[in-house]
Amino acid sequence: MDNYIIDPIWFYWLQICDTFRVFIIMSGVILSGISIFCALFSVYCTLVSLEDLSGEYKIRSKKWERKAITHIVVGVICVFIGVFIPSKRTLIEMELAKHTTYENINIIVESIENYTDHIIDKLNND
Repeated sequence: MDNYIIDPIWFYWLQICDTFRVFIIMSGVILSGISIFCALFSVYCTLVSLEDLSGEYKIRSKKWERKAITHIVVGVICVFIGVFIPSKRTLIEMELAKHTTYENINIIVESIENYTDHIIDKLNND
């Protein structure tokens, strides 16, 4: 069995991570939108409660205000988590950087020089 520099399962996890990142950011945006709706409904209930003497709308206003605050906090947390999950490209760059050493670079440069010399020799012989 070959020793892989990068395990093929890594590419699967890259895609999962990238999809999860998008899901978390979208969840945060949707929750923030819901919180705006809750806040607007809370303002509506507050305005109606000024005219209502029973206090029923004031209780609803507090309930919707708590929902708005909860949704905005969860939404902001989701967006921050989504921002700090690295993208697929960043994960690939990190993996390549982990395997890049001076010895590997020297081997690659020597190989390129050998291939270049071989190509030039073939061109000169023809």
